[in-house]
Amino acid sequence: MTIYPYFGDACRLIVPLTDPDTGLPYVPPAGFTDIIFTLKQNSTDPDSLAILQKSVTGGQILVVGSVATVQFAITDWGSINAGGAYDWDLREVDASGAEHTVAIGRFSPQQNVTRGASLTITSGGTLVDSSGATIADSAGNNMSTT
Repeated sequence: MTIYPYFGDACRLIVPLTDPDTGLPYVPPAGFTDIIFTLKQNSTDPDSLAILQKSVTGGQILVVGSVATVQFAITDWGSINAGGAYDWDLREVDASGAEHTVAIGRFSPQQNVTRGASLTITSGGTLVDSSGATIADSAGNNMSTT
């Protein structure tokens, strides 16, 4: 599975878990101790060279049924490049400490268009930039920002 997040955005990665033996959806058994998301430049790199690791026990992954949601914060992008290609996996750690890969794939961040600007939608529906200038009013009319 290839994931195409927008570079630099806070986001959630929604990942289906799969039983490695059957290929069917996988629900971690009661008593599993963790699920770990690892992102690396190359899958053969040691874990000590991982660009990013997140876990259920660290509060960055939520598992409901056979789906894991991995939380990405803006600060997670420090060593990741837009247009880069990375390897990732999710490994379940069971009660005995054994690890099982339950999802694997590529991670290819896409360059977003807006950089260095902060846009906000006010409670009235007006789009404003970081200086407070109105970009579009609540009716969707574009405004001049000279």
